[in-house]
This record gives sequence, C-alpha cells and structure tokens, in this order.
Amino acid sequence: FFEAYKSEHTIQHIFLFIYLMRVVFFNVIIGFLFKSPFAQALLINFLSLGMLTYLLSKTPIKEKLCLSQHVLMESSLFAYNFCLLILATMDLADAQAESTRAFFGGFMVFVMVMAPIGTAVLVLLKMTLRIQELYSQFQAQKDALKLVESGFKFKKVRARGNFFIGESQN
Repeated sequence: FFEAYKSEHTIQHIFLFIYLMRVVFFNVIIGFLFKSPFAQALLINFLSLGMLTYLLSKTPIKEKLCLSQHVLMESSLFAYNFCLLILATMDLADAQAESTRAFFGGFMVFVMVMAPIGTAVLVLLKMTLRIQELYSQFQAQKDALKLVESGFKFKKVRARGNFFIGESQN
C-alpha cells in the first residue's frame, strides 16, 4: 500500500497522515467557526495553500499522474477557496458590488465543474497506461510460453513481468 509514496524523507512518507489532518482541520474549521465566515475562508485558504505547497515542494507521491491528480484537485480547491475568501471579505465590508459577486460566483462554478472533468481525464489516462502495461506483460508471458513449446529450457529465475528467463538447450 505504501509503495505509491516516496519514503526518502519522513515528510514524504507521512502523506496520508498530512492529508487526513487537512480533512480533519477543514471539518473543525467549518464546525466551530460557523459564526465567522471570514475566519473560515481565511483558515481554509491557509490549509489549501499549505497542502498545495507540500505537494509541490515535497512531491510525496511516486507516480507523476497520481501526483498531478492531487495537485490539480488541490489547485482547484485553492482557486475556489480564494474566491470564497474574496466573497467573505466583501460581506465583511458590506460591499454591494453584485457584478463582482456574480463574476466570482461564476468562476467558482466553473472551477467545480472543470476539476472533476480534469480528474476524470487523468484517471482515464492512468487506466489506459495500466491496461497497456498489463497487455505487455500478457504478451511477454505468451512469448515465453511459445518458447517452452519450442523446446526452450528455463532456469528457475523469476523476472519482472512474472515470466521466467531461460536459455536454449543448444
């Protein structure tokens, strides 16, 4: 399970703990600061910025596509939360600029529509690459079986891709 995460440094290895703590802090902020939307927005922005900084500076995930997926989602959340902070600031200042509110509201909707689409594209790309990898392994095993049928003698050495390396009887 932990093979997907880099373990060169402790800060990389504890990615799941950091991620879960972000979720817990988010819920604590929402639950306890419900009377202060500005404080909620400000603290949630710090959480998003901190997580985004962590993902980009420490790169705790080995697979580039998986890391890209996390960065995309965290960037989307940060953009959304930043707009939320602007709207909360406008509420705090009793600003009545409806066109500005409509712009940021529209942008927030755009971000929340595009983020899942981007994630779905990355998931499909990961699935495609995994299917290609499995097909390559299948072909290698099929080729190895053909060698066995043609009289190729195998050593008892296991290789990557779950097939055996051998040498000919000649």
